Amino acid sequence: MTTLHAIGNWLYSFFGIGGSGPHYGFWSGAGSDIGEVTLIGVVIVGLRHVNCHDRGCWRIITHKVDGTPYKACRKHHPVLSKQPRITAEIMAKAHEEVQAQRRTDSDTIREIHRHITALAPEAGTLLPTNNDDPA
Repeated sequence: MTTLHAIGNWLYSFFGIGGSGPHYGFWSGAGSDIGEVTLIGVVIVGLRHVNCHDRGCWRIITHKVDGTPYKACRKHHPVLSKQPRITAEIMAKAHEEVQAQRRTDSDTIREIHRHITALAPEAGTLLPTNNDDPA
């Protein structure tokens, strides 16, 4: 019974139940650790928010991958890195798709420009070029 009584007294003092008021002892003892655990959790979540999207990489992100919601560190960025890891393959593929789409759009714009330029002399008006001075 003596050991059980000692454990009970320790629990009373640890949780602040006896002695100096109903809640003061708790917030001065075990309750004060709640704030410390919360701060540790905030730091972990904050680091997770600003780290590379490559799984397991804790480097701070510095570059967005064009056309994707992904952000990557210099090591795992598909353009900036010299040896991208296999786990960054998704980001590299997405980047290539965006670049291919941009090339396709550029080719389409060039084709439209050629077509308009070819039609302008037929209509009797000339489009200004870089060498022509509009003034």
